[in-house]
This record gives sequence, structure tokens and C-alpha cells, in this order.
Amino acid sequence: MEENTHHYRIATWEAGFMIGVAIVFDGVAALLGLLIIGGVVNSFVAIVASFVFGLWLHSKKVSLADTRVLIRMVSGLVIELIPIVNILPAWTFCIVSTILLTRLQDKSKIVSAVSSVVGRSSKQAITGHKPEKNFPVRHRSESVGNEIRETA
Repeated sequence: MEENTHHYRIATWEAGFMIGVAIVFDGVAALLGLLIIGGVVNSFVAIVASFVFGLWLHSKKVSLADTRVLIRMVSGLVIELIPIVNILPAWTFCIVSTILLTRLQDKSKIVSAVSSVVGRSSKQAITGHKPEKNFPVRHRSESVGNEIRETA
């Protein structure tokens, strides 16, 4: 049986746990939305959720400076702050899409690292020698008749 060799920033079990916490935050927001004081309390829950997920993602080396992640987090917060609209499962969507984004980024880093190693190895296998680190200086050549002269 083949082992999964991908090393993701967010492990599968942790991704499931994050999604579960997002569902709980969305459920609390939906229930509070039905109450009269839900607007005030819901704002507090949305801000707490944004801090929790922001710190959690930061601890997993997911950069909040990445525009795609930042847009997801801010949109989740804005949706949760708007009455009636906050019934939508915004945090669940934000966390699921962020996890999928990080998985794609992690896979592309693995693929590019493997392809660069494979590319160097295959070139070495074909030519039979390692590529030089310092490339030789090439001079412009001039041809005069049948004679070729090197000029610096």
C-alpha cells in the first residue's frame, strides 16, 4: 500500500476540525440571528471567529498577507456582521475554500520542486555530466574567409 507523501500545512484531521469549528460559529450566528439581541451578540461572535481563524491559519504558516486568503477572511467577517445575511454559512465557506487553496499551493510547490529535481537529473542522465555552476565566457567570433578569429 502506497503512503501519502504530501506534506500539507493544514493536516487532514485539522482541516476537518477547522471546518467543524466553522460550522459551530455559523450555527451560533444563525441561532442568534433569530433573537432580538442577536445583532449585538452576533457581531461579537463574528469578531471572535475572525480572530480564532486568523490566528489558527497564521499558526499553520498560511499567510494572511496573501490577497486570496485575506479576501476570504474579510468577506466572512463582513457577511457575518450584516443582519439576516449572517444566516449564510460564511465561515464554513471561507475555511473550506482557504483549506482547498492551501492544498493547491502545497501541491504546486511539491510538483515544482520534484520537476526541477527530475529535470536536472534527466539532463545529467542524458548528457552524462553535471551542469557547471559557472558558465564559460563566450567570445564573439569573426570569420574572415576560411579563417575564424576569436575576439574578446
